[in-house]
Amino acid sequence: MYCVNCGVKLPDGADKCPLCGTKAWRPEGAETAESTFPQNYPIQRKAAHYTAAGFLTVLAIAVCLSALIACLQTYGSIAWSGIVMLGIALGYLVAVVPLWFSKPRLTLFLILDFAGTCGYLLYICSYVGGHWFLSFAFPCTLIACLLCILTVYLYRYRGKGKLLLTGLFVILIGGCLMLVEFFQHITFHVPMFQWSLYCVSAFGLVGLFLILASLIRPLRAYLSKKFFI
Repeated sequence: MYCVNCGVKLPDGADKCPLCGTKAWRPEGAETAESTFPQNYPIQRKAAHYTAAGFLTVLAIAVCLSALIACLQTYGSIAWSGIVMLGIALGYLVAVVPLWFSKPRLTLFLILDFAGTCGYLLYICSYVGGHWFLSFAFPCTLIACLLCILTVYLYRYRGKGKLLLTGLFVILIGGCLMLVEFFQHITFHVPMFQWSLYCVSAFGLVGLFLILASLIRPLRAYLSKKFFI
């Protein structure tokens, strides 16, 4: 905004020109940034998050108590209600707990979520008398956790070279799926290379395409504009 008398550029919110003292002129109906963006909007949004988190907390407690009471009356023990309650607790940890924080740290919550997943799978393994937790569920969950953390780093904290890193990341996913089949092989004694080779081939081709695209400028610009990578 400039002074209508002497043409000096006026600072934001100035009522008169600091040079000649002429009153600042604003077009009729013009609004300031403060009136365009109300100050109470973040507070309302934060309150809405707390309201949703509180409602989901009450609902989760009600469902857990209902399952526990039903099992105690029917079987005289917690029976399957333990699986239900821990499953709801895991869902609460993943979906509701972040609502209680204004700026949750995504990496920290990912670690907590996968720790809760491991605990839930361990309980199920113990409940059914299985032997698959340490040799299959735990390493597969750990692989998934590391891949998710790497995804967060790649797309949230990495500035340049995302297309090349995405190609390498896709190839890595294919290799991890072969590891999953290996853990399946040693745990459940199923034949090896029944499905992982198809995954490695598919992910490998996609990854090689992205790597080549990162080296070809027009294709790299198109993919970066299209998919924000």
